[in-house]
Amino acid sequence: MPSDPPVHEPASDATLVARIRNGETAVWAEVFDRHRESVWAVAISVTRRSADAEDAVQNTFLGAVERIDQLRDPERLRAWLCSIARSRAIDTVRGRRETPASSQMDWLEPVADEPDPDTGLRRTEVVGFVVDAAVVLFLV
Repeated sequence: MPSDPPVHEPASDATLVARIRNGETAVWAEVFDRHRESVWAVAISVTRRSADAEDAVQNTFLGAVERIDQLRDPERLRAWLCSIARSRAIDTVRGRRETPASSQMDWLEPVADEPDPDTGLRRTEVVGFVVDAAVVLFLV
């Protein structure tokens, strides 16, 4: 009777960090997939706007790539990423407050988040794909 294939446990955050620090930049894709929802939750809770949260998420992962060696406890990768996300989201909100009041920007047309007739994708979905691609390109 054939045995079931072994079930592989996902690598711990500490293992992923060690692999990244050893030059395996492709591991960032796994880190992104594992933690993007937590990072998004922090960003959207601060910014309250999808576009701003997307910017904060992108800036979080780009900042993490640049400063992975500053992470003291690799087991706390998620907490570290969420801390970065909170800071980036606050920066985004502060930047938003420094922009002209909406009454001064009435000439701008609102960007609808309706599905594109040709692709069926919403603007927010496209931005998500672009962010995913940018993270992968930045890491390679």
